[in-house]
Amino acid sequence: MAVQRLVLDSFDDEDYELIAIHCSLPPYRLAFLINKYLGIKLARTEDDVLFNFQDTIASFQLYKYEDEFRYNTYNLITNVFRVEQQIGPNDAFNLFNTVEKRTIAKYLIPEYKSVDFFLKITSETDQIFTKNFLSRLQGITQIVTAYAVDYTKLKSKNNLIFE
Repeated sequence: MAVQRLVLDSFDDEDYELIAIHCSLPPYRLAFLINKYLGIKLARTEDDVLFNFQDTIASFQLYKYEDEFRYNTYNLITNVFRVEQQIGPNDAFNLFNTVEKRTIAKYLIPEYKSVDFFLKITSETDQIFTKNFLSRLQGITQIVTAYAVDYTKLKSKNNLIFE
């Protein structure tokens, strides 16, 4: 009797390029500028990307564009979610028995806490022109800096799966 074996090495991870963007603009404004200067059409998705943390549910805004001509998909996602929480008089963090507010930040990719946005470019072909794309992104005056990130070394790369 012949033994059949399934080799799991044949299943590759999805190949994509990941660009980190440092910018203090709101997400809708950054998406508008990227659309204007790079000639793509990012639009906000109906559903945000939700993650359950121990103390809150974080909602990360997602903008998406599928370029059917070049077979590319662009996803712009926020990396930071901030929420205000009230500390009651009986809370361990409250020293003076008053109601206080504190801001809690949650990150989509905790390894890059200083990054404001990530741009994920997925291509069905092997033609992603990252250097050209990066230089055009850095040409936008409101963007402080943008650089490519090696997603294979991220511990939380599963957070970049949006579907």
